[in-house]
Amino acid sequence: MERKFVKTVVKVNNVVVGKITSFSDKTALETVDVTGSEDVREGTEMIQRQNMPISLNQTVSVAGIVKVDDAGQDLLEATAKAGGSITLERIYSDKTGNDYEGYFTNYENSGSIGDGVYKFTADFTATKDTLVV
Repeated sequence: MERKFVKTVVKVNNVVVGKITSFSDKTALETVDVTGSEDVREGTEMIQRQNMPISLNQTVSVAGIVKVDDAGQDLLEATAKAGGSITLERIYSDKTGNDYEGYFTNYENSGSIGDGVYKFTADFTATKDTLVV
């Protein structure tokens, strides 16, 4: 069964302040070299490097629209500019998903009379990833 992108929102203090229209996440592991003298490659005198993961960096790039009222616009922008805590809630068509807690590392918003809504793009660093089931 294919999981579809159905409900992804931005929350500040458990208040929905925006709707995500585009979502892309990236995970990177940092490793440390734990190679020892016993890690010799069989049949050679070469050492086979051994690495162990020690940290996870999860970043998300998003684009979306800001909630229509002024309070939503102000709260999202103020929180983004202050480096405050933000939650991205991503739910699929099967009602499972993730709540990502973290902060925006960059934030840009734009709007015009023709658009009728404020749009934003941002990069987000996740400090906590909770499964929604």
